[in-house]
Amino acid sequence: MGNETSSAKRVVKIHTLPNPDAKPSRGHVTWIEPRLLQNEYEDESLSRPYHCDAVSHRGVDAIGFLPYWQQQDGQWWVFLVRCFRPAQTARPVPIDPPFVVEIIAGVMEEGEQGEQGIRRRTVAEALEEGGFVLSEDRVQPLGPSFLTSPGVYTEMIHLTCAEVNMAERTTPTMDGSVMEELQEGLSLSLAEALSWCNRGDIFDAKTELALRRLNDKLNPPQGSDPTHGRFTAD
Repeated sequence: MGNETSSAKRVVKIHTLPNPDAKPSRGHVTWIEPRLLQNEYEDESLSRPYHCDAVSHRGVDAIGFLPYWQQQDGQWWVFLVRCFRPAQTARPVPIDPPFVVEIIAGVMEEGEQGEQGIRRRTVAEALEEGGFVLSEDRVQPLGPSFLTSPGVYTEMIHLTCAEVNMAERTTPTMDGSVMEELQEGLSLSLAEALSWCNRGDIFDAKTELALRRLNDKLNPPQGSDPTHGRFTAD
């Protein structure tokens, strides 16, 4: 990281204070924990108490998976999904119709941790949403894991990819939910997918990041850092 020039105080501990008015809310896959916090600084001074809601996922983290293959003309193609996202109708200006083009993704289940858990969840989601039968050793990391909305959301996403043979693709098993019943698979060139990002037709952050990382992986810029080849999960 660069030279630090900030004059901000250094936090040595964050205290969780009693918050009798807090009402944690648990949904089907997420829960909200209203917290009252207070910072302790290096000079032993304390901040004013402040509120900070934490939104957590049932499985804490998630994977995002991008299948790719090379056509006979040498072009790289990718498989995406057009997902039904009714939550976006709750926006002040709703996304209508509520469909978003994304990579295959899924929440990590209990017991799925570290590199092995990422590989296992990728294999499961690849079959469920894409119809791709993979072994865990075919799953490749696609750069460092990242936070999605660090101000409130604890979820970290682990991106993966695998080269696939479309002739071997089967029918996606799906999870039986209404949302996945409306999901559609999309095959398009990597170049076209990147142009969709540039035009704003793809506006899901994990998807754009995965596409750009895959492009760097397949067409490495001169002097690039080969971090796409390592898993970085805890």
